[in-house]
Amino acid sequence: MRTGVCFFTANVYNSTPSTPVRGGSGKRRGAKRAAANVGRAKERMVKPVQKQVRNSWGPGTSGGCPRVPSWTKNPQYLLTPSAPGSFTIVLRCNAQPLLDIGFVVLKQQSGDRGGRKTSPKVSKRELVTKTTWKPVDVQTAEVDLPPLASGEALGYIIVPCTFDPGHQAAFELSVASVAGVAFTLTELRDDAGAPSRPAVQPVTLTEANVAAANAANAASGGVPAKLPAAKAAAAPVSGGAAATPSIAKAEVPVAENEVQPISEGQGLSKRQQADVARLIAEAEAAAAQNGGLFVDPNFVAGPSSLWADGRAPGAELRASGLPADPVIAWRRPSEFAADLPSGSGVPRLFSDERSGGVSGVVASALLNHWLLAACNIVGGDLGVLERVFVDRSHGAQGFYLVRFYVDDPKSDDDWHVVIVDDRLPCGKDGLPCFARTPSPAVLWLPILEKAFAKYKGCYEKTGGGSVEDGLLYLTGGLSREVGVLPSNDPELVDALWGQMMQWWQTSHVIGCEHRVDGEPPDELTRKGLLANLPYCVIVGGEFYGHRMVRLRTFYGYSEWRGKWADDDPSWTTQMRQLMAYRNNSEDGTFWMGFDDFVLWFNVLFTCRMADDRWTKLTMRSRWQGATAGGCCPNFATWRCNQQWLLTTKQPLRLTISLSVPAPSSASTTDHEALFPPEGALGITILKGNPGADAKRRKLLLTSADELIVRAEPRQVRRLVQDVTLEPSETPYVLLPHTFTPGCETPFTLVLRADDENDDGLPDFHLEPIALKAEKVGRFFIVVDQLGVNLDGRMSEGPSSDMYPEVGVAVLASVAALDDGRLDDGEILHDERAAADSVMLACGLATSEVAYCVVPYLASPKKALADHPNLRCRVCVYADVPFTLDSGAPKLGAEHAMKEDGTCTCWNLGKMPDQQNEMTCPILRVYNSLKKIERGLDRQLKYLDTLAPFPREAGLANRDTSG
Repeated sequence: MRTGVCFFTANVYNSTPSTPVRGGSGKRRGAKRAAANVGRAKERMVKPVQKQVRNSWGPGTSGGCPRVPSWTKNPQYLLTPSAPGSFTIVLRCNAQPLLDIGFVVLKQQSGDRGGRKTSPKVSKRELVTKTTWKPVDVQTAEVDLPPLASGEALGYIIVPCTFDPGHQAAFELSVASVAGVAFTLTELRDDAGAPSRPAVQPVTLTEANVAAANAANAASGGVPAKLPAAKAAAAPVSGGAAATPSIAKAEVPVAENEVQPISEGQGLSKRQQADVARLIAEAEAAAAQNGGLFVDPNFVAGPSSLWADGRAPGAELRASGLPADPVIAWRRPSEFAADLPSGSGVPRLFSDERSGGVSGVVASALLNHWLLAACNIVGGDLGVLERVFVDRSHGAQGFYLVRFYVDDPKSDDDWHVVIVDDRLPCGKDGLPCFARTPSPAVLWLPILEKAFAKYKGCYEKTGGGSVEDGLLYLTGGLSREVGVLPSNDPELVDALWGQMMQWWQTSHVIGCEHRVDGEPPDELTRKGLLANLPYCVIVGGEFYGHRMVRLRTFYGYSEWRGKWADDDPSWTTQMRQLMAYRNNSEDGTFWMGFDDFVLWFNVLFTCRMADDRWTKLTMRSRWQGATAGGCCPNFATWRCNQQWLLTTKQPLRLTISLSVPAPSSASTTDHEALFPPEGALGITILKGNPGADAKRRKLLLTSADELIVRAEPRQVRRLVQDVTLEPSETPYVLLPHTFTPGCETPFTLVLRADDENDDGLPDFHLEPIALKAEKVGRFFIVVDQLGVNLDGRMSEGPSSDMYPEVGVAVLASVAALDDGRLDDGEILHDERAAADSVMLACGLATSEVAYCVVPYLASPKKALADHPNLRCRVCVYADVPFTLDSGAPKLGAEHAMKEDGTCTCWNLGKMPDQQNEMTCPILRVYNSLKKIERGLDRQLKYLDTLAPFPREAGLANRDTSG
């Protein structure tokens, strides 16, 4: 009878324990018979040793790869082992964009004594190994270093390098010996006479940090910082552990991923509400001392509140057509209202006209049209606009309180409240000379503009921004930009119409724009529309069989001249009465058919004010180190990203916002603000793990159906995605990420949803998948039969009676084999079957003592007689880190089961560029598919650059906002 024995030690870091699976007592007898012939086997435990050094390629030390003569200028390190053995060399570089990195290992020659490799030529005699150069952040190689013959070599030189010379980036080089072979790692200097600098002191890897390293890096599916083969971790399956993916000491994370639920009312915290009450009380007291009218001491009526230099308009304003200060005086509404024509009414914040929200927006001479366009859009719903004003009940005392949304990653008080008096800068005509409404007696717009100028420091500084920025400032309501492509497909047009109807029904405001690079088309101008100018889509509906929308641009700007224009003969008396028709070519308001709307506008803006019907869950976290795993599923390291479990018992509509901190305004341009260096942001929602693994991290995608939502990464500071989720007993997995791995930055994740019953409690549950040690991990042990003689019957198809009955048992320790007998308590798990393979699924607790795996034959004599070439292969898969030792001369070497207890194992951690007969065949296929997928991703990214919007016709969600 032939048997095999494997020993492994599991150190488990997981989120939820699994129930162990135990085999029946009848199956234990086969394992006992197998154990009786194994003999005494002892496990020799050794502690692996690792050394690391950090350096950088810089001017004069970035020589490129050996294909260029300057490659010897790279940093070089001398590895001197005390004995022959197997070593794992890992090179890491987190440069963005990724650099083509690799390294060369050479035998140091006698001519290099005390110094570096100086000759650019490399002979076959001195070359030990070299990697390929690939655009990755980690390169790994396992190297067998033979004994050094006397006079042949002094040690081994490791040369990390980039493919092309001249790149500047930091890197980390680590070397590990799992067998505990002592070695030195020193840097070789340019000057041979200077002493070599020792690398980082040796690190003895305990079982704990071996497990943490394997969990992080073996889980990354091909980009591991892994230990040598004899202790390498197997690739995990879905439902694995959450461990810190770094061998090297990492910085302490600044975020705890806590979920902060808030039931949003007006949006002000209790502290801010107290501050508002204090501001009102102080302003009332100041007004009482000033004849009943408040005067703001912090925003004086003078040039310092108008211009950046405190004297006159800046160069950019002068170039735009504002050569001098147009302000003659600062006047209150009661003062300039006296000069208005009769019928203008008394000064008031809003017009008495309720339809259409507001009557219009007169553009300012300042460069803040982005803000005024957002005001125009928000003004499409008067209820939304009114909530921008925290207090509008003290107009008689000459002051108002306005709020702006300012995302603060360090605080939950994101609303910034500004108090202003009603003294407005006026021109020669005595009326407000910047932004205002068509009726100067309606004050909401100049008051709002003044409040924003106070927040920014002066009126001139209100320039520079985007419509999305303006919508965010005014509503805090997660603005979105949607691309629209002309389409004759009625289903796509219907889908867009239905979406807009839903937005209006849920208190969203909508804007639109014809965006074009370069000169606008002549036909657009002839139709009366202006390119790159946002319009407000006030309302829409079906009237007498026609789908129509009402739009508004700035007051006095040209209007639509196509069908349903103000003077179009298609209007009937009934339609004019029903649809608030006005034949006024100056008011900027007009109707148009929805078919024309889809034809002429290619961008939509939409947002909703966060109000008391919404629940907000906020998470503040950070991509740092290996938790910056990159995009799912483009990079295998996606599973290392922070993950949250999302559970809902009812249909759920969510608005998800992912944002990174804004760059400092003192050192950035507008382009950098919209396209931050932290990388493109993305949001992915996956189907959770089934059954007992439902609370665990998602580590593997088994099918495309598991990808529920994928917001394509966009280079923005803030990405917004609307999603609809069906009720599910299994939690969803929410995964925010950057596109490229290694992009480190804090981020804020915000989920908003309607509070259906207005009870102030979330209608869904969100929790982080915590990093915590557990006592049980899940293991899948597979024994494959090799060399089975099917006797030419494959044409009929193999059946179970063609295979010997094979089993696999897990023992508590190798000590159970000492007496040649096995008691029931010594066999933890057992499984057998007459098939080409048998799989044992079980749970194993953390243990410092190695478990023993015994593959066996139920009827060994008959099996070996029928199948003389019979041998087996053992594969171990787990969702936790572990070490595995087969007792074989070299892990991964395939050979028959022998009487000495050895068996075949596969090293699942081997890199794809070291594929050989020792590599797991499943992993080979996986790595090949991964290469194909990467190539396809590059082609798709190239195709995306050929068009400014998504290539699908109709509604295409660009998921961006500024």
